[in-house]
This record gives sequence, structure tokens and C-alpha cells, in this order.
Amino acid sequence: MLDYEERTAFLGEWGTFQKMIFFLLSLSCIPNGYVGMAMVFLVDIPPHRCRVPGLNSSGFNLDLNLSFPLEEVKGEVVLSHCLRYQEPPGPDGNETEGCLDGWEFSTERYTSTIVTEWNLVCEDDWKTPFTATIYFVGVFCGAFLSGIVSDRFGRRLVLFGTLAMQTVFTLLQAASTSWEMFCCFYFIVGMSETSNFNAAFILGSELLTKSVRVYFGALGVTLSYALGYTVLPLAAYCFRSWRLLLVVLAIPGFLYIPLWWYIPESPRWLLAQGRLKEAESIIKAAAKMNGLTAPDVIFTEDVTAELMENRTKESSRLYNWLDLVRTRNIRNLTIINILIWTISSMTYYGMSLNTPNMDGDPYFNCLVAAATEFLAYGSVWFLIRYTPRRFTLPFTLLLSGALLLFIKLIPDELSGLTLTLVMVGKTGVTGAYAFLFLYTSELFPTVVRNMAVGATSMASHLGSTVSPYIAFMGTYNKFLPFILMGGATVMIGLLSLWLPETKGEILPEFIHQVKPLQRVCLRQQCRGSKHDRKKETTSVGVTLSYALGYTVLPLAAYCFRSWRLLLVVLAIPGFLYIPLWWYIPESPRWLLTQGRLKEAESIIKAAAKMNGLTAPDVIFTEDVTAELMENRTTESPRLYTWLDLVRTRNIRNLTIINILIWTIISMTYYGMSLNTPNMDGDPYFNCLVAAATEFLAYGSVWFLIRYTPRRFTLPFTLLLSGALLLFIKLIPDELSGLTLTLVMVGKTGVTGAFGFLYLYMMELFPTVVRNMALGIISMASHVGSIVSPYIAFMGTYNKFLPFILMGGATVMIGLLSLWLPETKGEILPEFIHQVKPLQRMCLWQQGRGSSHRKKGTTSVEI
Repeated sequence: MLDYEERTAFLGEWGTFQKMIFFLLSLSCIPNGYVGMAMVFLVDIPPHRCRVPGLNSSGFNLDLNLSFPLEEVKGEVVLSHCLRYQEPPGPDGNETEGCLDGWEFSTERYTSTIVTEWNLVCEDDWKTPFTATIYFVGVFCGAFLSGIVSDRFGRRLVLFGTLAMQTVFTLLQAASTSWEMFCCFYFIVGMSETSNFNAAFILGSELLTKSVRVYFGALGVTLSYALGYTVLPLAAYCFRSWRLLLVVLAIPGFLYIPLWWYIPESPRWLLAQGRLKEAESIIKAAAKMNGLTAPDVIFTEDVTAELMENRTKESSRLYNWLDLVRTRNIRNLTIINILIWTISSMTYYGMSLNTPNMDGDPYFNCLVAAATEFLAYGSVWFLIRYTPRRFTLPFTLLLSGALLLFIKLIPDELSGLTLTLVMVGKTGVTGAYAFLFLYTSELFPTVVRNMAVGATSMASHLGSTVSPYIAFMGTYNKFLPFILMGGATVMIGLLSLWLPETKGEILPEFIHQVKPLQRVCLRQQCRGSKHDRKKETTSVGVTLSYALGYTVLPLAAYCFRSWRLLLVVLAIPGFLYIPLWWYIPESPRWLLTQGRLKEAESIIKAAAKMNGLTAPDVIFTEDVTAELMENRTTESPRLYTWLDLVRTRNIRNLTIINILIWTIISMTYYGMSLNTPNMDGDPYFNCLVAAATEFLAYGSVWFLIRYTPRRFTLPFTLLLSGALLLFIKLIPDELSGLTLTLVMVGKTGVTGAFGFLYLYMMELFPTVVRNMALGIISMASHVGSIVSPYIAFMGTYNKFLPFILMGGATVMIGLLSLWLPETKGEILPEFIHQVKPLQRMCLWQQGRGSSHRKKGTTSVEI
């Protein structure tokens, strides 16, 4: 079978050619950020009132009650924007009339917008949101048409043709003489905006290798979009006239003309069209640019014959959008992706376009919204690097949807908490929206890939077209938009669990290579093993049992108010564990390391009998026995002591790092947990809430354990907790709800890390010293718990100092934990010489790669 990436592996992954393509195509996406969001300032409605002949036109700050009636808007009584008292007054003296002489607009914020240009207020106020709708309809049509044109005539032609259209028609917009003309040009700008973005993304995905492709999709185009978004409020602040602003935003488009001679056509597309010579020419030019010598013949006659055979089966005709539903597999992918894209777009634009309605300066608000994009893309890149595709998309969507739904439960006085939930929800859906471009390009085959991205992106703009009206519902019920967007986002988050895994896989070339849907199954992870499931079950059991005991405490303390009686009540259940002596056996692993094979076999056979199974007559053969005794000769001729935890370099490094991590986690965990009685409210209820937080923490960590490597779970929980604690110093005093949220999320993170450490440490240390390591390191950790009351006491002098100390220390051990080796899916070590060394703190290559790396086709796994 033709493997494009194997044939072109000699190019390398990050040579001059790849760097040029990466940065030039990323730069081509910058205008999309400011063109798409320019409507925030173009159609904003400044303060206005009816023009009254003879009244001072600068009278926006005067008492105008004699000229204008009062009306209620959003619960506030203000002067009417669309009515004035009759001049001269009627018989009753308070008859009103419309703005017969036009309107006067405040120029404090804008010199002009299209609203002030064509008086799009009062009876014509429907034209303002409809202008945005026209733009999104253009985006809708452009996404549809560009996919077909790109798959038929090439990615490069569409990219530069739509860049030119975007620049020219933006300039024509600035010269519009009527609202209708403006909307016509805006429709074409919308068509070109999404077309060049899709073409650039697909062209980069097909020119770059697997490992670089993920950076391009997750960081290159997305951060360039965010950079353009950031430029918008700065340009709008400097140029307050809508015409001048459009000219300024259009001019950079001319800078992209020279790129025509640097960005080639996609060799993948050329091969799919049977144009082998042109594809080889581009690949050889890339090799020359990288200082390499390409083979004289890259695609041999056999490859050519195979390609032509594939083209006979798959490519004998031109592909169209009907091919996206031709087979069952690709039809399922198309339908699910359309639903996910549509609702993600609705939620993203429903929150993004609400920026001008927020309190404060619109320029600053827009700048903050742009900064949120950077946070979202950076977070998703981190998830892409460390987690499967089937985790990243559901996680971001379910997080966003759940937080938006939760807003309904927040009291009005906790406005800071509400703001936090909205911003985190927006971050989640923004990241999911960006991730969809990468995921969709991996799901669909080359022959219809650009068409698929175009069709699903086109369908998504049905959501963006609806989004202004979703936001408008907030004028009747402020929670309704969040309920609708949150519920829909949770729905597609669950639906995304059906999509197949694509991380590290070779891109499909033809339709018959498309993967089927996967079962929605949480019992078995994508890349796990039986060892993982056993250890994860143990971890969940221990941690949730601890949380259950924590929950019992406030209930018992509430019922028994005497400390003596409370201690007696808490001690009595211990007697109930006496019968367990006859049910819980010794560890066969430990017995084997002691050479007690018969006892180990006896326990295993008894377990098989209890499970209704028949065990082999001999479980450990003579060869196994001899090998075990040989290991004991080198490893276990003596009893092990705590000194063995520092005997070799590998185990010494693990011991020291684990002691540091456990100590600081214990300090942070108890520093926040023991502060529960100092919180406002009933101490019994506060303790019960703290216990409930434990369930949330352990449940979240179990989810991470199931779907992510160990080297992601521990750093993620620690860095999240530490960063949030450090961020508390920046929160204004009036946002107490936000501060409370950060503390609780930070505590959840460190609690989860504390629970996870038992599983991770069990996997790191060998059987012969595992229990000893747990005891010694757990003992050392309580140095942190001893220090924790004094850390909390520092808050009497400076309320931020405890958070700074705990947050800084937690971030430090979060970074330190990146050195620990990966253990997920590995067999537990038995002896000290089997202990793994530390791994490099490197984010470019993960511990468990595939053989594709050796061939130069590095996967996107980390």
C-alpha cells in the first residue's frame, strides 16, 4: 500500500522547508482573527437620542428630562432613545413622537460606526444583528464551496484566491455608500475568511509530518488567529472611524502576495490526482532546501501502478459532498462531526460576541477575550500532547457545558464566581473548537479531507448564525442562554465519545480506509492493559473509602458532641475488621520474593477455586523457580532495610524525588483541609462539604488515570493546584466568589494528586521494598503536615502569604514530577535492578512511542 509518509521520511521532520511552511501558513491566518471579530466594533451602538432642533448637540450630559420621556431598559430607568416630546407641546404637554429629525450619537467612544452612518437604531435596530447574520451566512457558503473547489483545483489556489478576495472586498466595504452595499461586501468577506483558513489548515496538515502537524493545528494557526484577535482592539482603539478601521485591517493582506512563490501545492493532493511528477518535483525541492539529497525516483513504477489501481477503485471520478455519506463509516463520522461543529460554534460565538455587552471599556474587554483564546489554545495543546483524542474533545466539551449549566445555581451576590464559570466555560469551548480542525483532518481521508473540513465547518456556521439570537434570549431570562448552550454542549461532549482514536495513526488516503465508530466504553481504555485496570481499581477503592470515612466524621460528630464519646464511637468499628483475617491472604508476590513458592501457589489456587476456575497443577515451573532463586542470589540473600531505598542510583533518585513531592503535597493538603473550621458557617456542614470535595477529586483523578499517562496526571494536578493558589494574589477583594472558587479547585487538584501518589509509587518501586518505600516516604511526608499549621498561621500577618508559599512549592514539585518515569501498562518491578531511571524533562517525545518514529514519521503522541 502507498505510504506517503514513509516515502518522504528522508525529508526529516523539522528542517528549513518544514519551518518555512509552518510559519508562513500560520501567518496567513492572522487576518482571520481581526476580520471575523471586527463586527464587535463595526456594529456597536453608541449612546444616542433623538435630535431636537435648537437643543445643544453636545447635551449628552445635560438634564434632558424636558425633551425626552423616561423608559425602563434592563431594569434601569433611562431617557428614551427613540422618542421625544412633541414640539410644540400638545394639549396634555407630554405627547411623544418618533425621531423625526434623526438622531444624535455620542462620539466619546467612536467617531463613527455603521450604526451612526446609516441610523441603524429604533425601527431599524434589527439591521444591527442581521449584519452579523449576513457575515455568517457568507462564512457558511464559503465553507461549502471552498471545500469542493479545493479538492478539485488544489489547496494553494483556494488559499491565495480567498486571501485576495478578503483584502479587496474589505477595502470595498470601507467605500460602501449604503447599508445594503456594506452587507453584500460583508457576505463575500465572510466567504473568503473561512475559505482561506480551511485551505491553510489542510495545506499545512498535508505538507508537514505527524509530529509537526499537531503543533501546526494546535498552536500555529490557532495562536495566529488569537494574535489577529489581539490586534483588533488595539487597531480599533487607535482608529475610531469604521471606514478607516476597515482600511487599516485590509492593508496587511497585500503583504501575503510574495508567499505565492514560497508555499507549494500539497504533494498528497497531487498524488491523489495522479500527478506524480509534480509531487516529486515539490518533494525534491523541499529536500534541497533542507540540505538533503532526494532519491532519483521517490515513487517507483510499482508504487505508481498501485496508486493507479487505487485511483481506479476510488478516484476514477471527481469527488463531491455526496462522498461524505457514501459508506457507513464515513457517513457516521460526517453526521457526528456536523452536530459537534454546529453546537460548538453556537456556544463559542454566543459567548464571544457578547463582549461589548459586558461592563467596562469595550476595547479592554475585547483584549481580555483575545487573551482567553491564548489560554484555551495553550491548554488544548497540552492535552493534545499528553492525552488521546477521545479524551481531549469530550473533556473540553463536558467541562464547558457543565460549567455553563452550573451558572443557574450560583447566587446573584457571587458575581465573581459566575464570571469565573463563564470564562472557564468559554475557554473550554474555544479549545474544543480549535481542536476540531486537527481531529477532523485526521478522521477523514485525503481524497475528501478538505471537502469534509469545509462541509463540517460550513454546517458549524449554522450555529454561529443562530448564536446572536441565543444571546438575545438573555433579555427575557439571563440564565436561558447558558442553559441552552450548556445543555447542547454536554450533549455533543457525550456524543464525541463515539469517535475513533486517531492519535499516532497514519492519515487515511481513501474512503475505504476510514475507521468505524468506537463503543462508548469506560471500562476499558484505548491503550490500557489488564495491569492498569487492576491497579486503577485498587486506587479508586482506597481513595473513595478514605473519602467515605471522611464523610462519616461530621455526621458522627454532629450526633455525639462529647469528645470522649466521639472517640469511642469512632473506635468501635475497628473490631468489625477482626473476621477479615480469615479472608485476606498474604501477597503471593511477596511470598515469591521470599522463595515460599508453595504458599504462593496455594493462595493462587484458592483464588481460582473461588472464581469458579481450575488452576494449573503447577503454576510456577522448575525453570521459573530456578530463575527466581537466581534473582534472589543477586538481590535477596538478606532482609531489606530502608538503606536499600538509596542503594542504587535509580532507586535513590526515585526516593528523593518522592520524598520531596509527598512532603509538599502533604503540607498543601493539610494546610487547606485543616482550615475548614475557620470558614464561615456551620463547622459540621463545612466538614461535610470538604468531604464531598474529596469525592470530586478522586473521581477526576480516576478519569485521568484511565485515559492519560502517569507522567501527565501527576504534573497536571500539581501544576493546576499550584497555579491557582498563586493566582489568588491577583484577585480583587470584592471578587470573594472567585477567590473561593480558586481555593476549592486548587484543593481538589492537590487532593487528587495525594490520592494518585499511592498508585504511582506502588508502580515505581519494586516488590522487595515496596511496602517499606511506602512507609518511609509516607512518614517523611508528614513533615509537611507538621509544618502546615504554621503555614496557615502566617495568614494572620499576610492573608496571601500561605497561598504564595503553598502554591509556589506545589508548582515546583509539579515540575519536578516530570522527571519521573512512565509506568502505565508496565509490569510491576520485582527487584531493585529493575527500577527505571528518571526520564528527561522533554515534551517533544513521549515515553511510549511507536515504531513510526524510527522511520521518520513521528506520531503526534507525546
